[in-house]
Amino acid sequence: MNPMRRYFDRMPLRYRRFRRERQGEGWWYRDGGYGAQDLNPLEVDVILLALMRGMRGLLADRRIAREFAQGGHATLKTMHDLFRTQVAVDEATDFSPVRLACMAALSDPAANAFVACGDFNQRITAWGSRSEGELKWVAPNFDVRSINISYRHSKQLNELARKIAFRFTRRACSRMTGKRSRLGQYANSLKMPQVPLCAVNCVVPRTGCHSLQTTALATA
Repeated sequence: MNPMRRYFDRMPLRYRRFRRERQGEGWWYRDGGYGAQDLNPLEVDVILLALMRGMRGLLADRRIAREFAQGGHATLKTMHDLFRTQVAVDEATDFSPVRLACMAALSDPAANAFVACGDFNQRITAWGSRSEGELKWVAPNFDVRSINISYRHSKQLNELARKIAFRFTRRACSRMTGKRSRLGQYANSLKMPQVPLCAVNCVVPRTGCHSLQTTALATA
């Protein structure tokens, strides 16, 4: 089998091994309550990002890009066909940092044009991005720029909204704080369905990185 294809095809298996090892150490994952074939959508996002970044990084290499243009490295065609010259995301804070990084990976390496707009205080999802630090954690190259003037309402109303958001965020974070962050417990708190791990293994990378999340979630 082609080494490059084998690398991407076996990524879900490597993740399964990683999860089993971390579970044995008591890190990140709870001890039970799900099978070896189960996969939470939050985990799907992480695997998806690893696949997309791996393929994008290879296509950004000049030598590989030249060989790809000459008909080589067919494994990378799936990712190449997903590239867009410009990727723009509105209400970005409703998406997790990992999902935003996946969207950024869709931008053509030649242009590297990705723009996302959002307000941390207007996030409506429990898994949405909460701070600039979270964005920098998953994508250190994100250039985050703040808009400090509001043209939508008065200064007084803006200050009231800021105080309400601060109190709500502080309470929410205090409920999630523990000695060790565990992905399973966090996912359960969001009441998100689990996805069979085998579903991910079936669609990578033959039907495409974009299809990975859609196909996997449909089996939940």
